[in-house]
Amino acid sequence: FGGQDGAVLAVAFAPDGRSILSGHDNDTAVLWDAATGQVLQRFTGHTDQVSRVTFAPDGQHVLTGSADQTARLWDARTGQLLRQYVGHESPLLYASFSEDGQQVYTADRGNIYARRTTLADIIAITCEQLSRDFTEAEQAFYNILDDEPTCPQMARQVVQAEPTWTPIVPGAVAVTPLSLVVEMEFLNESANVFMGLPVQDVFIQTEDGQVARPWILDEETLALPVYSAAVEVPMDFLEEPFDDGPYPLGEPLGFTLGDYVAAVGQGRYIVQGNQAVVELTFDRLVPDGVYTLWCNVLSFTALYIEEYPCIAPDGTPYSFVADANGHAEVTMEITAFPPSTDEAIYEIGVAYHSDGQTHGFSVGEHGRNAHGQLFYDFLPPEE
Repeated sequence: FGGQDGAVLAVAFAPDGRSILSGHDNDTAVLWDAATGQVLQRFTGHTDQVSRVTFAPDGQHVLTGSADQTARLWDARTGQLLRQYVGHESPLLYASFSEDGQQVYTADRGNIYARRTTLADIIAITCEQLSRDFTEAEQAFYNILDDEPTCPQMARQVVQAEPTWTPIVPGAVAVTPLSLVVEMEFLNESANVFMGLPVQDVFIQTEDGQVARPWILDEETLALPVYSAAVEVPMDFLEEPFDDGPYPLGEPLGFTLGDYVAAVGQGRYIVQGNQAVVELTFDRLVPDGVYTLWCNVLSFTALYIEEYPCIAPDGTPYSFVADANGHAEVTMEITAFPPSTDEAIYEIGVAYHSDGQTHGFSVGEHGRNAHGQLFYDFLPPEE
């Protein structure tokens, strides 16, 4: 498998296992023969990277989701574009078919949408909405080529004048998430070590005067002072081998590794319609430390993390300052997360800022002035 299709951001296997669909950062999706690696079809038309791909249950159609804020339905064999689903307010975070293949589900950062896949269903719904038959212009809009009434039961009501509006494919139906309450227990960076990963965003000094990510949490290591790096150090915890340094020495952070991994947090995530109230309590944070809250998406198909600030109703990112004892209480009102899946997990992260500043809609520079200290993952629902 290879070629000039750019980096792979998403992968899906056909239901019969004979072909593979991939999404790429050059705005295309590619269908491959799973046995030979031969390109069977390219799907072009998106205007930004394709980060979500999936097959319909029958394998005859594919769905792509893109950072251009659209999802597109394609004929898998011919590559023909069949539908374009618009109306999203941010890059797509989820795209999938219903079990019967008659609907597609998509999600952006604000909503979950359910839409029909067949034009016949869409036309039937539009007929009900119009309470009359289609005009010639409306038939052309839907590519209806015959002269028979489109809405037979309403054919007598055909209007001769141009209507004040032209029907379009019905807009998204926002799916209201189930009402639920989640009791949250945040994990700190010690969880990474227990999972066989290094601590990510703080560092211990090496013998040659640089810094490295710590892998162990024994008594001696926990007593060591921690430092920032002099440069940004991207997080690396999704795919081996994990980069642990060394990196150029930054500033002393003023506390030990043991202090850093002692942070705790808990709370409640309360879904109310499409909104959620998040009540959080933190202890053993950095005293008087500046913190921001992040509503992230971990993609296990593309192996990257999308970091988004948790946004208040007034459009500003949530932040807070711990008190002199490292305690803080925060209540957020945010858009409810879509359900996590095996491909994408939603997460609330807590970042400490060693420069004493927030950075707007950016987390800042990991390892240099932004240090992820706590996180809570919303795991996929059990079958």
